[in-house]
Amino acid sequence: MKHLSFAVLVVLAPMALIFMLSLGFGVQTALSYALGTGVLVLTGATLGTIAYVADNKLRVRNC
Repeated sequence: MKHLSFAVLVVLAPMALIFMLSLGFGVQTALSYALGTGVLVLTGATLGTIAYVADNKLRVRNC
């Protein structure tokens, strides 16, 4: 699961950077947006993983 979120981060951050630069934003702005996108994706993946693990543990207890 960690490898998947890292792969998404590696793909999305440069895409966001290129997109912002192509729109004519400054490099600083583009970098901060790319970093923000990466952080959001990583946070979402982490929360998703935690929820998935917690859900599995609850199901095991309930059975």
